[in-house]
Amino acid sequence: MEREYVDLELFHPSDCEQRQVIRFDLGTYSKRMLYTVLPEIICQKLGEPSGILIRLVSIEGKLSEVELWAIGVKYNEKQCITLVIPSKNGETILGFLTLAQLGLMYNRLTQVQVYDDQIFNSFIYDFIYDVFESLYGVGEAMAVYKEVLKQYNEDWVEILSNNREYLLKEWKRSSFVVWFMSMYLYSLNASIISMLTGLYPYIAVIFRQALEGLVAAYVADAHKNFIDISDPIQRWDIIFDEIEKTGFKNIVDRYFSNDKELADEISSLWKTLSHLFVHARGILYTFPEVSSIAMGLPLAAYVEGDKKPLSILNESIKKFHEIFKKIFDKWLNTWFMVK
Repeated sequence: MEREYVDLELFHPSDCEQRQVIRFDLGTYSKRMLYTVLPEIICQKLGEPSGILIRLVSIEGKLSEVELWAIGVKYNEKQCITLVIPSKNGETILGFLTLAQLGLMYNRLTQVQVYDDQIFNSFIYDFIYDVFESLYGVGEAMAVYKEVLKQYNEDWVEILSNNREYLLKEWKRSSFVVWFMSMYLYSLNASIISMLTGLYPYIAVIFRQALEGLVAAYVADAHKNFIDISDPIQRWDIIFDEIEKTGFKNIVDRYFSNDKELADEISSLWKTLSHLFVHARGILYTFPEVSSIAMGLPLAAYVEGDKKPLSILNESIKKFHEIFKKIFDKWLNTWFMVK
């Protein structure tokens, strides 16, 4: 039978003696959220500020910024540390992220089972929990997570909110807008998921793809050779063909010849991501202190040896943010003239 409510035991992450049982509505008409929502007074009593700021966008497009709190939650024999949104009006909403951490389905609050798939069950019940818990114990890992969330909020949500009508209008004409609405959103979402599953080396692959897509999309919109081609996907694909034939750096040098500093920044970031993370040989030099890799084991959680490569990755993501801002401004100026 579908359950109407559930009682979860909450506890302070640093002091397990501080506990309180909170009832959450699970009925058909209950609200659904990604993050769990708790009264602000409960967060202050049983939680710790996570330092993670997120932007919430209302149906009307209004932005509000809120800091997430870390709170312990227990159900039966399973417990975890989860992120919650403090509510000033006393709301309590059970979020999907908390449920996933506990390995539960929403409607019947039963454990997720995929027949006899032990790999899936182990992934849900053990692996994700260990990674998420260690995310808060390794500052360099949390720094990467915050940087990706910052870019999601500032480079995607905020730009979309401030330019929604214009971007939707230009979607059928602009390769850059196609990249922004599809590949860039995918890149940020995939990076967030990768951090929550401990697969952070793949974030470098994701951002290198995003960088190539960004450069190709800008060139497709800005260069006079492609103005007569109306289909943004076709223009974009032509640039990708050129990259495949002549190489990424040659494309950057040719089409960014009037801004050598930006061209050097793009090529340098592409080289860093490629040599240290994407190419197999680079992994040997980037992860020499990670014992799990040296032993031929998959990453199980963030550990001491991850700090150096995480710091390198964080600087690379920050550099991508700077490059994106510069190219976005150039695209805005160029696209208005092209039209």
